[in-house]
Amino acid sequence: MRIENDMVLFNWPLVQRILTQGMYSSTGKWHGAIDMRCTWDGTTIQPVYAAEDGTVNWVHDWDGKTVTGMQSYGNAVKIRHADYKGLSLETRYAHLSSYVVKNGQQVKEGQLIGYTGNTGNSSGAHLHFEVILEGERRNPLVWLDNDFSLAWDTVYTYGPGEGPVKEEQEEPNMTYTSDTLKIGPVSTGDRTTMKALASQLGAAAQDQGDYLLIGPMEEEARDKVAEKAAALSLGCADYTAPAQTDLTSVLARLDSQDKVLEEISSGLSLILDKLVAAGKALG
Repeated sequence: MRIENDMVLFNWPLVQRILTQGMYSSTGKWHGAIDMRCTWDGTTIQPVYAAEDGTVNWVHDWDGKTVTGMQSYGNAVKIRHADYKGLSLETRYAHLSSYVVKNGQQVKEGQLIGYTGNTGNSSGAHLHFEVILEGERRNPLVWLDNDFSLAWDTVYTYGPGEGPVKEEQEEPNMTYTSDTLKIGPVSTGDRTTMKALASQLGAAAQDQGDYLLIGPMEEEARDKVAEKAAALSLGCADYTAPAQTDLTSVLARLDSQDKVLEEISSGLSLILDKLVAAGKALG
């Protein structure tokens, strides 16, 4: 996503943002990327999402044995984004178990592009994420917000003068009060992203046409869902299920009216009987 002065704020490629390694290892060795943990919910196969709109310009299939050269990336995807200040900008996602895009395909920010794995030169399942500016790898954390945690205190984050992208937050136009939010309209990628976040937060996510209902949930979880929706430029509003109409009073009134009608009918029948009797007497 492009913000003020053409600054780039990338979407995190995983729902959980736990760093196991930064641009440099704990020993000071250059790594040129960040590694992200992908083990939770009893599996290492997690969805990987595009950091921004772009075109897939490289997909790579691992041969299953080689861990040097480009084969070290294992199964991998690279996306070419719009230029940044006249310089080419790309992101790479490596060690995937599989990918679901093809070379030349247009993708949207937050769209599913593959699944984490342990292919190539990898000692354990994780996502290797690179940001490449004009052919040179840069610290990905400088292109992301600071909503992440570290697996260990020794994980490298920022060098001198570096820091996260800061996006000025506008005052919200609305205070959310419902325990359920209506998100959308959503694309396929947005739907997948929001459902994954809901699952992480322990909230239900229900499809409603082009929209998604997430909840019920506690206030903290609701705020995180609202913030993610805003980051994806999605609509977000309180949702309250249609109230069930209480028909007790209506039925009572109908019953009362039925009794009145019965009395009227009985009275008319009595009058008719008297008229018939009177007619016979006159005849």
